[in-house]
Amino acid sequence: MSKFCLKCGNELDDNAKFCNVCGAAVENTETSKEGTDTVSTSGINTEELMQKASDTAQKTVKAVNDTANRVVDSIPDDIKAKVGGAGKTKIILFAGVAVVALLVVCLLVSAMSSGPKKAVKKQIKAMYSADAKDYVKTVHPDMVEYYEDEWGRDFDEYVDAVLESAEDEYGDDIKVKKFKVESSKKLSKDKCEDYEEELEDYYDLDISIKAVYKVKGTFTIKGDDDDEDMEFKAYVIKSKGKYYVYSIDIEED
Repeated sequence: MSKFCLKCGNELDDNAKFCNVCGAAVENTETSKEGTDTVSTSGINTEELMQKASDTAQKTVKAVNDTANRVVDSIPDDIKAKVGGAGKTKIILFAGVAVVALLVVCLLVSAMSSGPKKAVKKQIKAMYSADAKDYVKTVHPDMVEYYEDEWGRDFDEYVDAVLESAEDEYGDDIKVKKFKVESSKKLSKDKCEDYEEELEDYYDLDISIKAVYKVKGTFTIKGDDDDEDMEFKAYVIKSKGKYYVYSIDIEED
């Protein structure tokens, strides 16, 4: 299991409760976060929702076109001659508006579900490529400032340590392969308050959180010498319209 101290970046033993370098307590995300979560199974199944929206859009197109044809066919010939194709055109335009509205819904659902997933994927890839610039983009700016002040160093040293540890185990030319998100669930509003309180109590940070997501999945670390299937569980927060990884656990699959 790959586990690092959030305060100093030191690599920790799997069962460590305190960092042996700086003495910081090691948070157990299994108990501290999931233990109080009574509604995590009520998250949105976004893939199913998107499929239903897509199916509905297709059915709407067919239904409205069929209705348009029936209405036009029922119009007496003398009236058709006067209005020409205008009546059917208006009905078809109405159908177009309905379809556009449904497509907008699909896009909104897609954006809502992809934001947390993209944040986790970017952080994992940045972690194992020592890309501190991309890694920092996945952490809330206030938390970045806090960690760097506490560590007395920037995130370059942190991601360098992660990559070095991976190279020791799997060889050079480390790459993240087969990244797959198995579930992404939006947690209850209570979780937003819990995380806001935790940030204020432990980090003295005032961060407004609009949503919390639990993202689980797998990926493979591949190096010149060896490769390993890994699994991850991450908690992602949404603040001011952006998604940031709050915590992540990575272990062998």
